[in-house]
Amino acid sequence: MTKQEGELLARDLAVLAEVFAEPLTNVRLAGYVNGLRDLELATLREAMADCQASMQFFPKIADLRDAEFGVRARRDEQRLRLLPAAGTVQLSYHCGSCEDTGFDRGLSCPGDGTCKIGKCGQTPLTSYPHQYTRKCFCRATNPKLEAQRAVMRRKSQERAGAR
Repeated sequence: MTKQEGELLARDLAVLAEVFAEPLTNVRLAGYVNGLRDLELATLREAMADCQASMQFFPKIADLRDAEFGVRARRDEQRLRLLPAAGTVQLSYHCGSCEDTGFDRGLSCPGDGTCKIGKCGQTPLTSYPHQYTRKCFCRATNPKLEAQRAVMRRKSQERAGAR
């Protein structure tokens, strides 16, 4: 927490103490600011508003910390509600064959002699049944793959320049 945020927190605590008709000495105020300095001010302010609305007495540091935890938990729940349900997101690929990986995966060779060397590269032609992978035809022109390669080139150049 910055010095300015500490001053804002002290002011907010003074207002809260006034609402609860609670005396707040400089020493007590410093103790509260010190005990809450690791928390985010915006979240803490919301927690103080919750305490003001729900408590009968001036909150202790532990009460404010618990309320701040509750505020963060509420925010996390709200964020989770905004996420789509599992399995409902439709991924879009430039190439449906390789799903923008550059490789056709899960191709099958029956191993009965019908496999051509050009397909799986297995020799002899009467091999056992197996699965294989080959480079996809989109590999040179796929814009998603090209973007990945551009990022890798840039990182490589940065590393080379740092030496």
